[in-house]
Amino acid sequence: MKEPCPGVINRRPNLWLFRENAYLCMFKLNTHHLKNREYALSFNHILHRIRQMTETVTDILPSIIEGIRDRKGRKITTVDMSDIDTAAARRFVICEGTSTQHVAAVADSIREYLLEHIGVKPYNYDGYGNSTWIVIDYGDTLVHVFQRETRDLYALEELWSDAVITDYPDED
Repeated sequence: MKEPCPGVINRRPNLWLFRENAYLCMFKLNTHHLKNREYALSFNHILHRIRQMTETVTDILPSIIEGIRDRKGRKITTVDMSDIDTAAARRFVICEGTSTQHVAAVADSIREYLLEHIGVKPYNYDGYGNSTWIVIDYGDTLVHVFQRETRDLYALEELWSDAVITDYPDED
């Protein structure tokens, strides 16, 4: 299926991530169903609706951090890549566990915590086979749960060093 408008990604039915000409594309998509293709709504009204849609999205970062801390995950780091055009996601959350069982437990805790507290399921997750690196996809946020050695090997924080990196203190 062809992408309806270049630069616009639809990951959820009512959530749009914007790039370059997305405002104009959204306007065209909302008026596409009209017979005469008249622009029944003003452009400012469409912009207002787009802002409303993006403001009502729940920020899942606090819940992810609580889910990690619930199972004693260590060295929590967020990598904010919202200003990087080529980034795979808007944000990475990276943490580590001490063993493969601990990594799997932390990943399970994140998924369960978000489902129970804010009703959000991940789009996908992978890595439970060997549990040295588990990634959980929440659309605009990717959560990476590593073992220490694997985290040092891939060094995602260094790979995305031009992003805003925030470290969170461990809770004991």
